[in-house]
Amino acid sequence: STYAGYGCPDYGYSYAVEGLNAQDACCDCGGGSLPEGLSDNDIYLSQNPKYDYKSINIYDFKASRYDRTQLVDSPNVIDITTGEITPGDNNGSRLVTYLVNVSCDSCLGGGAYSGSFESASTSITITGFDDQSTACATVLAINNAGEYSPESGSACAVAGGCTDVDEDGICDDVDECIGEELACGCNDPGFTCDDGSVVCDESDCSSCAAGDLNDDTLVNVLDVVAMVSIVLSPDSEYNECADINGDGAINVLDVVATVSIVLGGSDARSADATSATMNREGGTLNISGNGYIGAVQMTLTHGADFSIELTDDAFVAEYKTEGNTTRLMVVVPNSEEIFTASGEYDVEEVIVANSNTLLSVVEPSSFELGAAYPNPFNPSTSLSINMPENGYVSVKAYNLVGQVVSVITEGNMDAGSHTMTWDASSLSSGVYLITAEYAGSVATQKVMLIK
Repeated sequence: STYAGYGCPDYGYSYAVEGLNAQDACCDCGGGSLPEGLSDNDIYLSQNPKYDYKSINIYDFKASRYDRTQLVDSPNVIDITTGEITPGDNNGSRLVTYLVNVSCDSCLGGGAYSGSFESASTSITITGFDDQSTACATVLAINNAGEYSPESGSACAVAGGCTDVDEDGICDDVDECIGEELACGCNDPGFTCDDGSVVCDESDCSSCAAGDLNDDTLVNVLDVVAMVSIVLSPDSEYNECADINGDGAINVLDVVATVSIVLGGSDARSADATSATMNREGGTLNISGNGYIGAVQMTLTHGADFSIELTDDAFVAEYKTEGNTTRLMVVVPNSEEIFTASGEYDVEEVIVANSNTLLSVVEPSSFELGAAYPNPFNPSTSLSINMPENGYVSVKAYNLVGQVVSVITEGNMDAGSHTMTWDASSLSSGVYLITAEYAGSVATQKVMLIK
């Protein structure tokens, strides 16, 4: 192709270009032809035919004509719904501009659309189309003399497939969050519920007041009983209304927190206990403390002959037995007695809490034989022994002449409290002595069998 200048004086210069488009031409004026012996990628410059030909390679020329670091790196972004134009980072660095004609049959609110956009960049992004709709475009080039190239063929694209990660309304997949990105989305602080918790949306707020398990707008003993039932049932579903301290678990601490709400925030009888002691005397188990005890939770294992009666001097007292396991809770006990039981049992777990925290529970450190219960009895009675350490123990029953009438238990026992039952149905009525021996220590008590 041969390009001629417009409105330029004739200085006798000429140039010829093969395979070169107008926007890359170095000369604003002139005319000429391609001499023999030069390739399509050479530009021939001559002031007068009598001078020797001089040529430069088109690629070398283009490298010197354009600074490659100044080429357009990002496209213009045009929103067809608002008309907003976000320029690319080097708009206007070309000698040629482009006219982009866009149209569709159903791409904007379900209707047709057509529009034209002019850009100096070789690419533009147009937003605002319906997701997954199809729009087509043609392109014309305009040189610096205002001449138009022939219109290109049509090219189509499907809208969508871009995630507005920073929620700025521009589908550019660029995260430009200002400040910390929160769990609810970029720059979204969430919603603060009435209870002070922060959620993503108001609809995520808890629908119940803390502790109001039966949703009657009141927090009272009925809610405490319902909460105790949840704690004593390991398979119970999570209930956010019962999780007073919001730790994801429902346990004795939630119960005492609910009791505090019911009682008006505190128990006026005494200050919180800082420790608790567990003692077994015959069939009775006692928990004592040096202050207020909000609740006692225990897990017992036992045989089929086991029975239990909880104290009736407490705010709430409940138990559940499944097979050979009994779980119980006594809330705000007014005395040391927690329960009375018959039959052998072991304490697998004991949890004691004051009004807001768990307490350490200690057991007697010396060997003790607890009082038998009931006494007098017919035909069986229960008694307990406290073992300071693991060791061999022997518990026997004697008549008043010193004869062994029954071996209640004999063998190695673990440290802790153990309860056992003596069945004297084969003996006649009378007074008997029960003697326990452990590591040189002997404890004896008198019992009476009445038939």
